[in-house]
Amino acid sequence: MKKWLLPIIIALVLFSTCSCSDVYDETYISDVSAYDTIWDLPECRAFEKSELFPMSIDEMQVIHFSCYHQTYQLVGTGWQVELTIKYDSDSFSAEHERLKNLCEKSVVCGDNEYFDYPTYATVWNWTGCFEYAVVNEQNSTISYIYLQLIDKKDLAITSDNIPRNYEMDMPEAEKYSLYECVNP
Repeated sequence: MKKWLLPIIIALVLFSTCSCSDVYDETYISDVSAYDTIWDLPECRAFEKSELFPMSIDEMQVIHFSCYHQTYQLVGTGWQVELTIKYDSDSFSAEHERLKNLCEKSVVCGDNEYFDYPTYATVWNWTGCFEYAVVNEQNSTISYIYLQLIDKKDLAITSDNIPRNYEMDMPEAEKYSLYECVNP
């Protein structure tokens, strides 16, 4: 009986790691009232608390909010967070200025080759992570994006908020992280 136990255990382990999907846990949040809880999800690589995203979105005009959190069987956790807020004129100017100041040393700050709109990154191409804000001055909207270990084919964010030539690791692009305070 004991000699059958080991092959059964090996078969179960192989089956679980070679299943059709590499995702074993998936969370999707789109309820704006749950915004404050998303950073409590496990394994955010780039930071403990985002300095780019608004601390609170209470009383803000949220156009879109989504958070996909996927734990992969073998290689970590994937994140896609997209938050788009429409600001009044004064608030928009203040938030745009905050982003400029926060990201002044970033490799992606303002007009750039990756987007049609000014973009401000606190994390760019850093160990499979990207955290940035896309500023649409015509609509007075700002889209805050966090991507971690997401293949291009799996992106679920608005196409205007995806960098040109996006890959999980963009070998030609410079690397930057505000949270590490150094470039690799």
